[in-house]
Amino acid sequence: PGPTPGPTPGPTPGPTPVPCKKSMNYCSETCEAFKCEDQRIQCERYCRWRFSMFKNIMEQYGRLGVCEDTSLAQVGAHEVERSATKFRRECKEPAYYCVRVCSTFPTLDWLQGVDCQSRCEEHWGEFKQSWDFFKEHGICSWYDEGDD
Repeated sequence: PGPTPGPTPGPTPGPTPVPCKKSMNYCSETCEAFKCEDQRIQCERYCRWRFSMFKNIMEQYGRLGVCEDTSLAQVGAHEVERSATKFRRECKEPAYYCVRVCSTFPTLDWLQGVDCQSRCEEHWGEFKQSWDFFKEHGICSWYDEGDD
C-alpha cells in the first residue's frame, strides 16, 4: 500500500467583515459631535428626516477630502504627484463642510449661524472620524430606520 495522505485542510476563512453603520448611527455621531446634549434627540430626529442631505455631504467629503488631510497614503504609488496636486486643488476646508452641515438644520435654535459653525469646527475631529468611516464602509442600507 502507498503512503497515507495527510489530513484534508479545512476551508480557508474569508476576510472578517467590517461592521457597517446605519443612517441612525451616522446621525447619532453627527449630533454627538455638536456637544449639545439638551438638543440631541431633536438633532437626531431632524438628521434622520433629512438624511439624504447628510449623506450627500458625507459623499462629497469622501470624494474631495479635507485640505488639511493631504497624506499621500490616499493616493496610488503610480500617480502620487499628479493626484496629490489634484487633491490639494479640489479638497475643501473643514469650514466648507461645517457650513453645509449647519445649513441642514434651519429650525434648531442652537444650530443657527455662527454657533453651529463654530461648534462644528471646534469638534471637527469627531465629524471627520465618522465621515472617514462612511468613506471607507458606506451605509448598511438606505431604508434602515426600523432594522435592528
